[in-house]
Amino acid sequence: QPRVDPLVEEGLVAPDVADPGQRPLIEERGRHRRRGPGGIPEAADRLGPDLLSPGWTAADAAEAVRRLRDPARAAMTISAALLDQRALAGIGNIWRNETLWHERVDPWARVADLDEATVRRLVLRARELLLASAGQAPGRARLGVYRRSGRPCPRCATIVRSAPLETAIPRTTYWCPRCQPSTASPP
Repeated sequence: QPRVDPLVEEGLVAPDVADPGQRPLIEERGRHRRRGPGGIPEAADRLGPDLLSPGWTAADAAEAVRRLRDPARAAMTISAALLDQRALAGIGNIWRNETLWHERVDPWARVADLDEATVRRLVLRARELLLASAGQAPGRARLGVYRRSGRPCPRCATIVRSAPLETAIPRTTYWCPRCQPSTASPP
């Protein structure tokens, strides 16, 4: 009798994911866990501070900022860095876009080009937005730019743009060219 992957058995991994090393992060009850052969606890140790943690502290915020500003992420766009669950866990595509829009940060800016105060604001805003949305029914959160490409920005009426973000899992980046002035060019 073939061995059943315990992660499949628990419903944490789709059975059609053949290569455990390529399994992406999944969300379960507000906590992100990595799928993989090492099991959930071992992989979870590699995740950054959990933005939805009820025990979140100033030290968690400082650690998330430190991880985002790590030299290994210096050349990444802030857009890509915010999705790196090893830096901070919990932010996904929607709240990455919304966090950058709320803080008026160019999604194409390189991490190295942002000062520590800006990165800290992003971490704190991401947590604020995630916590606010966690108590709402799916699809009820008010969004500024996510999936609003070609429509007016609710803040300034400039047309929201979108472009692909080249990451391991392709994502779309949405931004307002006026509210988030460009410091770099989209790909």
